[in-house]
Amino acid sequence: MIAITDILSLLAIAQTGFTIIYLLTHRQNRTQDRLIALLLLFLCMPPIMKTIVDHLESGTPGVLVRLRGFGFMFGPLLYLAIHARLHGDRKRKLPRWWFLHFLPGIVLETILLWKGYLLPPRPAFIMEPVPPRPPHWFGLLYSGTMIISAIGYSIWSLIWIQSIQSRYRELTDPAAVHPLLGSTKAMVYAVLVVFVLMLLTGLAHNVLREPIGWPHAVTFLLGIYTVSFLAIRWSMRKLPAAIGDIADHSSPPLSLHTTLPTPANRSSESRVDSVSLSNGKPIEDSIDSVEPDDSDSGSHPETGLTRYSRTGLNSQEAKLLAERVTEYMQTNRPYLNDEFSLDDLKAALNVPRHHISQVINDIFGRNFYAYVNDYRVAEACRLLRSPDYRDHPVARIGMECGFVSRSVFYEVFRKKLGTTPAAYRQNKNNTG
Repeated sequence: MIAITDILSLLAIAQTGFTIIYLLTHRQNRTQDRLIALLLLFLCMPPIMKTIVDHLESGTPGVLVRLRGFGFMFGPLLYLAIHARLHGDRKRKLPRWWFLHFLPGIVLETILLWKGYLLPPRPAFIMEPVPPRPPHWFGLLYSGTMIISAIGYSIWSLIWIQSIQSRYRELTDPAAVHPLLGSTKAMVYAVLVVFVLMLLTGLAHNVLREPIGWPHAVTFLLGIYTVSFLAIRWSMRKLPAAIGDIADHSSPPLSLHTTLPTPANRSSESRVDSVSLSNGKPIEDSIDSVEPDDSDSGSHPETGLTRYSRTGLNSQEAKLLAERVTEYMQTNRPYLNDEFSLDDLKAALNVPRHHISQVINDIFGRNFYAYVNDYRVAEACRLLRSPDYRDHPVARIGMECGFVSRSVFYEVFRKKLGTTPAAYRQNKNNTG
């Protein structure tokens, strides 16, 4: 016979301990990994302390300073971990004044120490004489603040992830966004699994006081792992499909010497450029540039006047709008802003959003995020070739060109040119 509380405590300690060790020792250890490990450590600390206290109570009595306030650490650490996860490639990995998120817990814990209060429960042997109990209002303030902090930060973090997902869907390549946000959601689910284990431990301690048999314990553990596995798989269920869709419907890659697509330089012939990289292998990329005219109607049913009928534009109006878009992009360079969106372009040109979207899709042959990223990649190539930027880190150049992170910059650049920014710079330096 074995107590269910012991099973849950050991499970939480083993699972969380393994995750912490992995995060702190794997090859690409980063700030986000250390924050997540710290979050899981504080989340797992109550069952660890319970195991220690139970061991001391069953053996020789000793003195143990019971740690409190773990609930105050959960919310801020979850927020900071997600912030580092989504913005870990920026120069400032933590938000400014990040330590203020821990201030309420620090203040309340300081009052506890100053007044000598010790909130129950506590082992009977820890302190003698028994310290004074805190006032009822302080107990409510302490517990209420802890609960509001944990729930509030959790809701805030999930809403933040959702808003970033909506905004980045237009700014960047979904093939790069989905793994980032998908793995972040998987992390949140993993943390919630451990949090549920903590709740079940408390519930079992108060409800299931009688020990249970090993078959029931093993069945319970398998059930917990099954639910955890299904929850994480459910959070990542759209990832392969999203990447596959992008791979099948992606825009044609840029050449290493290709100018940006404009109505003036689009022709009915494909242009192929070849360049030798540092490894001696040539890269050949083509841009299929097809002017939208009536001769194309055989293979593309929506061409000419019918192509724009659903937006209220005729062919001439669409070409004029395309020229306005090109002039605005080249003159104002709004793509350098990593928050530039289709709504910003709509407001600048005072044109309906669907008109711009349709023109970019049909005349430039790209969707909005691919069109904007073409400008960003071209700007990045210019800076990587420039002697003035020879000492600038590659990731910093990507940020200056409007990419939201280093990973997105590398993903888009490699997809457009077939090589990495570092290899492109090295090739240009070698060829002079």
